[in-house]
Amino acid sequence: MKLFSLLATSLLLAGTVLGQTCTFTNFGRPCGGVMAGSLVRGPAIQMAVTRAMPGEVALLVVGHQLSQPMPLPGSSCLLLVGPRVVLQGSTDRAGSATFVMRLPNIVPLNVDFQCVVVDVTRTGRVAESTNGVNLVCR
Repeated sequence: MKLFSLLATSLLLAGTVLGQTCTFTNFGRPCGGVMAGSLVRGPAIQMAVTRAMPGEVALLVVGHQLSQPMPLPGSSCLLLVGPRVVLQGSTDRAGSATFVMRLPNIVPLNVDFQCVVVDVTRTGRVAESTNGVNLVCR
């Protein structure tokens, strides 16, 4: 009986996650890269960055859209998302990066993402940013 109960609970929870309807909406102007969000098998969220500075540190900022965007050092780019969580990765030789995160079992879910790519040069730091992506799951 316990095994059946455990199995039923697991299936119910899996159905809740799998049954979520999620939308990705871009906001803001890309400045040194473009980011797009999608759902992938898992269920998981994938944030794909293209056309960014190649071979650099890429920081995925997770939080909520700032009411007043903040300037980033060494460029005219803006930070659009207030950082609650920051994940670190890197861009490849083509300027692409991919971040994959498991989709949490939280409904409703409303969170924003932006990627900031950082280069340290002899003259200082240069930080460029992608557009922001809003994720809403119901």
